[in-house]
Amino acid sequence: MSNLQNHVLIVDDNPTNIDLLRRFMDDDKYNIAAVTSGEVALSLVEKNPPHLILLDVMMPGIDGYEVCRRLKANVQLAHIPIIFVTAKTAAEDIKFGFQLGAADYITKPAQREEVLSRVDNQLKLFHQRTMERELQQKSLKMAELGEMVGEIVHEVSNPLGNLKTAMSYSQYCLDEIQQKWQDQTLTQSDFAQYIEQQKEALNSCQVSIDLAANLIQSFKQVAVGQCSHQKNKISLYHFVDQVVLSMQAKLKKYTHEIKNTVPWEIEFSTYTGALSQILINLINNSLLHGFEGVTQGSIEISAEMVADQVRIIYRDNGVGIEAALLSKVFEDFYTTKQDEGGSGLGMGIIKSLAEADLHGKLEFSSQPGLGVEVVVTFPMELND
Repeated sequence: MSNLQNHVLIVDDNPTNIDLLRRFMDDDKYNIAAVTSGEVALSLVEKNPPHLILLDVMMPGIDGYEVCRRLKANVQLAHIPIIFVTAKTAAEDIKFGFQLGAADYITKPAQREEVLSRVDNQLKLFHQRTMERELQQKSLKMAELGEMVGEIVHEVSNPLGNLKTAMSYSQYCLDEIQQKWQDQTLTQSDFAQYIEQQKEALNSCQVSIDLAANLIQSFKQVAVGQCSHQKNKISLYHFVDQVVLSMQAKLKKYTHEIKNTVPWEIEFSTYTGALSQILINLINNSLLHGFEGVTQGSIEISAEMVADQVRIIYRDNGVGIEAALLSKVFEDFYTTKQDEGGSGLGMGIIKSLAEADLHGKLEFSSQPGLGVEVVVTFPMELND
């Protein structure tokens, strides 16, 4: 952990307590920020999420319990570990803090060895979970590509089968006209008919080749993007089309529709692998979770430019998610379909991709019976 820069936020209304904790963590591996109110803490965490929060309980205005409750209710911030640093040592107080979602407790007056031990333990767990999430992301990416390969192979077999049929028909017509030529029974009408037959066969071949080529090209663009961490300039409308086309074999199993309403003029450079995986995971989540019991599901992918930001808005008209479950959708391994093979990795990975790869943020909202809305916002120009 010594090679990592650990971002720690201290929240305490008493500057003396802040100074004490700063002295305890006077080491290059800690990057410490401090605020003296719950209100400021909530604002700062939303703008620049830390790796760990050391939180006083008894503060004027918004106390530590309320700060913890609000952070744990925010699906984008609930993963941040919180250690309460407080003089409230009664069993019921400690129990209440853990019920709110605290990761650990430090009692005042704080002791250096205890602070460092508990802080380092939570930071270690935080980075382990981050690494596990990254490994899960890579594993899911490979699984998606493997599934996509199988679907593309199956889908390409149809135009290739049509191509083979058209070529066989062309060869049959050629054999027939050659036989008439050898028998000296070939008429002008026969030759004219042969020309039309060859035109028909060639047209069928061209249609089949174009379809196969488009399928392979769409897969190539999505697969290459997912396997490389490179920025590419894209037309977002055409990019969404390519992603949807690459999933065509899977989508044909359903009666649901996908509407691409992205404005044609939106163009920018971004990490296409991350963006394609976000879209693929969102679509897969709708197919697996959102449209249970829905005969005609609808997905809409739209976008808009806001200053120097791109906002991609993803909506479906599925069953939605109960309010009590909203805070869990980004948890590792969480799924409502455990018995049906749901991995529970998708939404957590989407959040990680939006934040880490696209340098953006993700907003998720849903109501039972009204589907879900996911808004991914990120800068048009990414600075490496």
